[in-house]
Amino acid sequence: MKRFWQVSTTLMLTALLANQAVAEGYGPRSWKSHLPGAAPTPAIKPEYEAPTTELPASIDEWVDSKAVTPASATEVDSSTEQTSSRKTAQAKAAKTEATAVSNSTVDSSKKEKFASYYDQNEQPPPAPGLLQNGSSPSDRVTPPPFVDEPGPAYSGAMGGGGGNCNCDSCNDTGYGDACPCMPTRNFARIEYLMWWGRGRSTPPLVTSAFAGTPVADAGVLGQPNTTVLYGGNDIGTDWRSGARLTVGRVLDKEGEWMAVGRFYGLGDSSDSFHAESAAGDPILARPFFNAVLLQNDALLVAYPGFVENGVIDVRSRSTMLGVDALVRHMVLGEEDLTVDLVGGYQFSRLDDSLDIRNSETVVLDPNGIIAPGTAVSIRDSFKTRNEFHGGVIGLATDVYRGNFRLEMLGKVGFGNQHQTATINGNTTFTPLVGPATNDPQGLLARATNSGVFSRDVFTIIPEANFTLGYQHKNWNFSLGYSFMYWKDVAWAGDQIDPRVNQSNPLVGAPLPAFQFRNTDHWLQGLSFGAEYQF
Repeated sequence: MKRFWQVSTTLMLTALLANQAVAEGYGPRSWKSHLPGAAPTPAIKPEYEAPTTELPASIDEWVDSKAVTPASATEVDSSTEQTSSRKTAQAKAAKTEATAVSNSTVDSSKKEKFASYYDQNEQPPPAPGLLQNGSSPSDRVTPPPFVDEPGPAYSGAMGGGGGNCNCDSCNDTGYGDACPCMPTRNFARIEYLMWWGRGRSTPPLVTSAFAGTPVADAGVLGQPNTTVLYGGNDIGTDWRSGARLTVGRVLDKEGEWMAVGRFYGLGDSSDSFHAESAAGDPILARPFFNAVLLQNDALLVAYPGFVENGVIDVRSRSTMLGVDALVRHMVLGEEDLTVDLVGGYQFSRLDDSLDIRNSETVVLDPNGIIAPGTAVSIRDSFKTRNEFHGGVIGLATDVYRGNFRLEMLGKVGFGNQHQTATINGNTTFTPLVGPATNDPQGLLARATNSGVFSRDVFTIIPEANFTLGYQHKNWNFSLGYSFMYWKDVAWAGDQIDPRVNQSNPLVGAPLPAFQFRNTDHWLQGLSFGAEYQF
């Protein structure tokens, strides 16, 4: 009987150890065969086979060789006791597992995490004996190179940033344009601007009249034969080319804070007028209001028999540039929508100039002041600058649909605008005989209003941008619309006072006089851009 229990115990221990080895992954099955749906791993033939033990000649001989000694009997009893303990432990474990399944308390997330280990690792999990300090196998798992789940789509914009990823490293993954890499918000964008805006106003500056108009009425505003050749309406309404450069850089690991810099500018908005009359036909004149006679009047530049070789040139030029230093903070980040709070500093500058020149040769002066044959040259210059420094607050929203991205930026700049106006004039008389004389005043820029004037005003500059972009790997190609508004702008033409007191020395009211005159201004237009994300 003892021999029977010895043999049966030995066979049972062998079977249990073989099953445990297979369950722990040390048997002939590969660790990959644990994957759901994996094909069974074929048995691997060992490189070395132990020699087969020679069988005993008879049953009695085999039984005698297995005789039980006192020491072996003690070992068998101990093995039997261990086997019973193991069976009891296995039964308790099976009962506990059955109870957990019946009560639906199994943590499915842990099962998914366990299954995902084999999806993302090429090596089997470490043996339990290698774990230390009570750590679990998950502590030894090497993290996958990327998470195959869509992360938050970060905004870009302001113009923008980029909710899509840096895909240069993904060209060989087979994902095409849809890359699973971690997204980036670092970007650099260059845009071509095609903008236009509200024109700049000027008073009537050049007039003409029909041939035969009396000298006293030629070119005078309000007369039926007078025609305005330049001025009296808005100038600079044509579209202008420009550029805008935007650069964004993430400031934290989470991608919630970003620094954005923008520089933008428009080309010159130039406007000019030129007219000349050799013999006085057509009639050319520069209109003004005579503050001494208290009526409209005109300075003749070309009139038959009185003034000849008359030439008039008018040139206007305006420029615009701006710089933004902004910080964006993500307040909402979803897979297809992000919202950023925008704040920072804004600088912008609007420059404008208006230059009026005329020259003629006097044949006969009705007032008898200028000698016949004297060449007269007059210049009036008006310049203004509007320089804004202030804070910015706004919102930036990005919406993603596949490879398309819609960026919306709305912000308001508020702060101080420093305005400067520079006015000067000059008149040169060159007679046929004798030296030329110079008078440091012109027709509209005289001693009473010449000089440099400045002041500070509080103003606001709202801005709105809408940009639709198409993402291709690291590049985003966009088409956008922008609108900007200035509340108070001093243009050069608005600083002209057409009231003129030509008395010399001055008698009467000191006119023209200077006073800042402001108007509002807006710019709008299209943009075509290319953005690189890095």
